[in-house]
Amino acid sequence: MKLRWLPTVLTFAVVGVLLLGGWFGYRALAVEQPLQSAVNAVNGVKSGEPTIGRDVVTVQLQLEPGADLRQVYAQIERDSASVLDGRRLELQFAEAGDALEALWSTALFDVAEAMESHAYSRIPEAMEELERQHQGVRIETQMDAHNVYITMTDEQSAKYIVLPRMPQQLGVWPNA
Repeated sequence: MKLRWLPTVLTFAVVGVLLLGGWFGYRALAVEQPLQSAVNAVNGVKSGEPTIGRDVVTVQLQLEPGADLRQVYAQIERDSASVLDGRRLELQFAEAGDALEALWSTALFDVAEAMESHAYSRIPEAMEELERQHQGVRIETQMDAHNVYITMTDEQSAKYIVLPRMPQQLGVWPNA
C-alpha cells in the first residue's frame, strides 16, 4: 500500500485549522464577547476589557467618576459567574496620578499591617488620617466577605484598590 502524501498532509492541515479555528471562535464569540458586553453594561464602568486565563479572569477597567467600587466588583462577579467557573476574578484599573500613587505608598505599611493581622477596622482609621493630612483628597473604604475596597480621589484622578482579605503572600498586593 502506497501512502499518498499530499492528500494526507492537506487533510491534517484542514482538520488542524478547523479545530483550532473553532476553538478560538468559540472562545471569542461565546465567552469573551458576552463577558465584555456584561462588564461594559455595569453601572459605573466607562470601559472594560476582560482577559481569560487558566486560573484567573483579569478585567482591565476604567471607571466613571463616583463609581461604587464594591458594587462594580460584585456586579462583575455575578455577571461573569459562568465564565469564572473556579477562576479568580482580578480587576485592574487605569493608572492613577502620581500624587495618588505617592499617597498610597505612604499608607501601604499601615494597610498591610492591618490586613496581615486581620484588624480591618484600622484601615478606615488610617485612610481617614491620610485624608485629614492631605487637603483635596477623598478616600472611601468598604469591605465585604472577600475583599477590602479603597477608592482614593483628588481633583485630577482616582485610584481604586481591591485587596483580598486572604492575601496569597505577605507583601505588596499585585493589584494595588
